[in-house]
Order: sequence, then C-alpha cells, then structure tokens
Amino acid sequence: MPRGSISSVEIANDTHIPVYLAYFFVALSIDSAVTFIIVFSIIFIFLNFSSLVRFDPLYALAGFKLYGVVSSSNVKIYIISKETIKNATDVELNDLRRINDFTFLDMGTR
Repeated sequence: MPRGSISSVEIANDTHIPVYLAYFFVALSIDSAVTFIIVFSIIFIFLNFSSLVRFDPLYALAGFKLYGVVSSSNVKIYIISKETIKNATDVELNDLRRINDFTFLDMGTR
C-alpha cells in the first residue's frame, strides 16, 4: 500500500484475544470427552465462519499486532505487522503477503 492510501488505522488485538481466552476456559470446564468433542466442533465451525480466524493468538506471542485499516477507497482490511502503526498518513506497506481476501501479513522490516 503506497503512502497516503490509508485513511484510518485502529488496533484490533483487544477484540480478538479475550474471545480465544473464553474458548480456552470453556474447554477446561468440560468433564466428558464426548461433550468436549461436540463443544469443540461447534466452536470450530463458528470460528471458521467468523472473522476471528484471521488472527492467531500465537502471532501476539511472537510480537505481531493486528490492525484494522480503512483504505482511501473505503475498504476495510486487516494488517498483521510487527510495526507499531500510529498515524495513517505516514504508513507505507510494501511487502504484504495475502492470508485471505481481507487480511495481509506485513513481511517488511524497517
């Protein structure tokens, strides 16, 4: 994304991590293996059809941050980057790898 093509940036880490923690604690409270498999299957299906599958919590452990970026053409995408993005006008992302249609991984080092 060339400089000036981003109209706004917001950090999205805070919305995804609590959801994964909630799933983890629900899984800890299940006693039966059959119930665990059923609950795990339901959670797996919901995660695959939701936007939460875009950000793996292991990225957070590796130092990556998830940003919701709105381009100048009013398209919202997600950028996973190690860089701290504070100002939308100064961002220039040249080495992005596509994860899916609306999520990209920033491979660049600055």
